[in-house]
Amino acid sequence: MARSFAAFPAWACTALPADASFPLTAGLFDLVLPGEASQCSLAAILPLAYRARRLAVVGDPRQLRPITLAGAQLVQRIAAEAGLDDRELRERGLHHKDGSAFSAFGAAPGAETHLLAEHYRSHPRIARWFNERFYGGKLEVLTATPDGDRAAAAVRWHDAEGESRRPAAGGGWENEPQAAAAAEAVARAAAAGMSVAAVTPYAAQAALVARLAAEAAGPDALRAADFVCGTAHRLQGAERDAVVFATSLTPLMPPRAAGWIERERNLVNVAVSRARRMLICIGHPAVGKAGSPTLASLREWALSADGGTAEGGFAAAPPADAAAAAAAKALRAAGLDPAGGIEHEGLPIGLALESGNARLAVEIGRAGERRHARDLALAAMGWSVARVPAWRWIAEPAAAAGEVADELQALEGGAAPRAVRL
Repeated sequence: MARSFAAFPAWACTALPADASFPLTAGLFDLVLPGEASQCSLAAILPLAYRARRLAVVGDPRQLRPITLAGAQLVQRIAAEAGLDDRELRERGLHHKDGSAFSAFGAAPGAETHLLAEHYRSHPRIARWFNERFYGGKLEVLTATPDGDRAAAAVRWHDAEGESRRPAAGGGWENEPQAAAAAEAVARAAAAGMSVAAVTPYAAQAALVARLAAEAAGPDALRAADFVCGTAHRLQGAERDAVVFATSLTPLMPPRAAGWIERERNLVNVAVSRARRMLICIGHPAVGKAGSPTLASLREWALSADGGTAEGGFAAAPPADAAAAAAAKALRAAGLDPAGGIEHEGLPIGLALESGNARLAVEIGRAGERRHARDLALAAMGWSVARVPAWRWIAEPAAAAGEVADELQALEGGAAPRAVRL
């Protein structure tokens, strides 16, 4: 294997076979890049780290963590017998049950953590909730939604009551009314020509949804829709046009059920973020009383998003800061009519100008921003972009507005859509 490196210098493999396949030689590889490291235990990655001159650990601690069969009390007892403190292991990201390779290396002295902030999968309206709830609004959602692919019903919440119960065999919970509603939603999405996934917190509920979906849509339609059904673990790394999320939690379930969902709330993030174009959430109308703030927040957000946007795909909002307010004022003084803080197909735009067939997004740039990918996403939706530094709207608003007006006039005259820095 070592002699093969001259011909094959780069290798891709899973962690455990790599330990057995490659010589246990320090610095064997110039670079080892563990992906999905938040799902890997530190024990699985250490043999690879030993073989690395440099290490770049990639993962998302807000999605799935490693599956560890050892119980918390057993892990704590082993730590104590080894002279280690259970709480300190958690703080350092080294805990065998609650930590991961990502958390361990991220907490190591001298480690630099960088957020890969650009998101291209989910419709911007779908991404808004998990971006705010799990990432503090730090994701730059750049998913292009062309005008010919308007998903006005990108987000829905369907109230379904009924009580969840233990299945006759096996563990978990199942809720037949919610499963039936999920199966119907799967059938509708498949009939619309979309690829479809159904996800629930419990394997028993997933099995029930899969059976009812086969009855509602038929096996051929589900195959054509590339249908997959399971818990969030089944969906990790996957994506579909439409995702149906049967939340399963009801107010009469034991408190430990809601407690489990909150402890494993990253599963909800995974479930929602698998959807590209449409997200249909199904749950009890009183889920807020069931003890899961995460699901209560999801219901509140989905219901608020249910109405779509105003005519033309815009949703109005006031300018966000002083530079945006100054820009809007200067553009009006130049005889233009900017729409402030709009969103188009869920993608926020600073200020929007329309004249004839010309559509110009006026983006208020700040020093150090990299927005090429965002400009491409706007271009895919038919927008040209004029990016103007924030300081210009404060220091020389009339000049900046005049340049924007000239750009809009050029687009009216037939200039090709483009992105310019002014």
